[in-house]
Amino acid sequence: MKKVALSLVACAVAASSIFAGDIEVAPYVGGHFFNKNRDLKNTGEIGLSLEKALTNSGIAVLGSLGYVKTDKESNDNDQNLGTYGLNLIKNYDMGKWVPYAGLGVAGNFGDNGAIGPNALVGLKYKLAEAWNLKAEISDNYIPARKNDVKAIVGLAYVIGAKKPVVAPAPVVEAPKAEPVKVVEAPKPAPVVDGDEDGDGVKDSKDMCPNTLKGLKVDDKGCFHSANLMINFDTDKAVVKKEYMPKLETFAKFLNESEPVNVVIEGHTDSTASDAHNQKLSEKRANAVMDILIKEYKVDSKRLKAVGYGETKPIASNKTKKGRAENRRIMAVVDKETQVAK
Repeated sequence: MKKVALSLVACAVAASSIFAGDIEVAPYVGGHFFNKNRDLKNTGEIGLSLEKALTNSGIAVLGSLGYVKTDKESNDNDQNLGTYGLNLIKNYDMGKWVPYAGLGVAGNFGDNGAIGPNALVGLKYKLAEAWNLKAEISDNYIPARKNDVKAIVGLAYVIGAKKPVVAPAPVVEAPKAEPVKVVEAPKPAPVVDGDEDGDGVKDSKDMCPNTLKGLKVDDKGCFHSANLMINFDTDKAVVKKEYMPKLETFAKFLNESEPVNVVIEGHTDSTASDAHNQKLSEKRANAVMDILIKEYKVDSKRLKAVGYGETKPIASNKTKKGRAENRRIMAVVDKETQVAK
């Protein structure tokens, strides 16, 4: 047993000189479970695994070398086996946790040697900059003798792992002091009371600057209402893709500027019955409100949907153009639940 352990340590030292900075060395212990056809008793195993990265995407080669001391099931004769494996694996880096899986070949040599295809899955936990705790289960198929299953745990060290070096900040010499020149202060420019956001309220009286262009405001320059210019097909409550940019712009205004609560009003033309149009207008208002909340993250507590059916036309329902204008959405400040400024 001591000779085997020393051999494994020697392998690790040799690997460190060849692959320094690019290999993970992991002594391990675990259990080796033989199929009944092997005529061997289940027992423990010690060994060493070496993992060499091939790409930055987690592809690596994993080799292992182990030692098993067991007995024959049939006559209790001692059996000494060396185990080995060579697998191509894929690591999935998830921060502290790194699951991995692989395929390759494995086998054993000694009193009862055999070789066959191998599959494995494992999990690493990052303890520190260069230390990982790992657990692994492998299934080695031995033709005509069935499967050897191995379950191990190990402590892995990444040879040559270094913390990133932070370059010292450059030393900047203090600028030389120059003689102070006395400059006569310029005369202040005359104050011009403009209307920067173009809402019709002078800047000196505008309590809500940067109002979105096209919105109606009150005498303080704060948002009052907006015709969102979203028209619907006859008897439909589906918002067309062409109107999504308008909703996105309006949602950005609500999220970034005035803390107001808004009523989304749905309207229809006079086609169909009053009861039908009432339900249709409610569906249209809810459709727009859902998009503002789900797609553009407007706080649902700030919105409510109301349908007015055909009761508030803005154009004649006797013409096709007028009916199209009446199938619309309005956004109006909810004065009853207005957010305090």
